[in-house]
Amino acid sequence: MAPDTGRWVTAVAVAGGIWISGWVLVHFTLKPLGNWFRRSKTSLDDILFQSVRRHIPIWFLALGLDVGSRWAPLSPGALYWLDRILLAIVVLSISFAVASFLTRLLSRRAAPGLEILPANTLIQNLIRFIVLTLGVLVILGQMGVAIAPLLTALGVGSLAVALALQPTLTNLFAGLNILLSHQIRVGDFVELEGGQGGVVTDIGWRSTAIEELPGNTFVIPNARFSEMIVKNYNLPSSEHSLAVEIRLAPAADLDEVEEIARQTALEVQRSVPGAVRDYQPGVIFRSFGDIGVVLAVNLRVRDYRDRGPVVHELIKRIHRRFEEKGIEISVAPRHVTPATATRPAPGPGASPPA
Repeated sequence: MAPDTGRWVTAVAVAGGIWISGWVLVHFTLKPLGNWFRRSKTSLDDILFQSVRRHIPIWFLALGLDVGSRWAPLSPGALYWLDRILLAIVVLSISFAVASFLTRLLSRRAAPGLEILPANTLIQNLIRFIVLTLGVLVILGQMGVAIAPLLTALGVGSLAVALALQPTLTNLFAGLNILLSHQIRVGDFVELEGGQGGVVTDIGWRSTAIEELPGNTFVIPNARFSEMIVKNYNLPSSEHSLAVEIRLAPAADLDEVEEIARQTALEVQRSVPGAVRDYQPGVIFRSFGDIGVVLAVNLRVRDYRDRGPVVHELIKRIHRRFEEKGIEISVAPRHVTPATATRPAPGPGASPPA
């Protein structure tokens, strides 16, 4: 066997042995450690393990190639560039691991004080971009590339790109403004000025996704969403009051109606899931006229999703109690247009209608 061939065999054996050691470490040694992390009280160690696990074989492979190359018959110049390439691979892998750790930490809210950065795709992608950009700058510096002129050129080029992508950048900064204002958060139930409402499921770099109660999702550009009048049912608290109006016949006994409505509302408030049990419901007459008296029953629910079941139960029980007592509920008359109105019968000698 030629001397160079023997050195190559030794280099490959060393590199392969170190890489296999890393593979064994991940699959046989770190696996029980990962199970222990999942059972621990904090999730920080579990997030860190999940973020670096897939990169450990890459680091061992780079280490094996670096150590094995010392045994190979390579020139000093080749060794220099091999070291630089391996360092670039390791730095890029570490950048991906750090980005993965930060985004996982953000999404699971494992550490206190992270409420300033909400968990959504916009913030997560922004974190990935910043970390990977720093990693690339470190790699270019190790390769001997002058970073200052490069940053100057990128600044000039970024101005041209910003002018070309003005609508996209407008949505991007509008999304950041929505996030940092803390007035709209992922998971909040909002109602738009047009009457549409739903749960904010994501605030992305271009648009905000809102899921309606039936399950449909509509998407609004961030720039337009930031200019809308939005009612947030989760601020300052998800608990909120609502009024259920009932129109009664003018001849109804208002004292009896008020007592029945108050007792029924109190019963619903105490027994129906989703209602705030310690809230004292209110009953008030709002207006009266020829078609009836308007009664408003004020309730309080824990979340917007609880409005439907609580109102449903209140209407059903009040309707049953009113029927038992013979209390009549007034119904507003339908509007009759002149084209469909019934004409009076013509009197004797009257001319027929034209």
